[in-house]
Amino acid sequence: MEKRHKSNRTETPAYWMVVKAVVLGILVTALVLLVFAFIIAAADLSQSLASPLASVAAAAGAFAAGFYLSKKTGNKGLLRGLMVGGILFLLLTLVSLIVDPSGISLMSLLHAVILVLAATIGGILGVNVGKSRKIV
Repeated sequence: MEKRHKSNRTETPAYWMVVKAVVLGILVTALVLLVFAFIIAAADLSQSLASPLASVAAAAGAFAAGFYLSKKTGNKGLLRGLMVGGILFLLLTLVSLIVDPSGISLMSLLHAVILVLAATIGGILGVNVGKSRKIV
């Protein structure tokens, strides 16, 4: 009979890992936004760059969230990336509607695609990075 060793630490609940991943995604987005804002101000670049750079920052945050969640769980990177990307999109949309209640535009759909795609790629890579592969 096989003995199972009990660990002294308890496993983190799945919902808590999702919350941590979303918070990480928000923090990475904020950090990248700050860097981009500094670059725009320091280099005296056009303010028209703000919207595309905000999308890049959000994609970086979504990627980090998807990567973190799948790395922690070790499986289902595609699904976990889709989930965390969707959650981040819903939060971004909610904040956008609070700031500017004019409604959802076609740009919102583009943001949804960007966030979900970036988080999904992060999720897939999070599961697969660091695994040893046997080459036959």
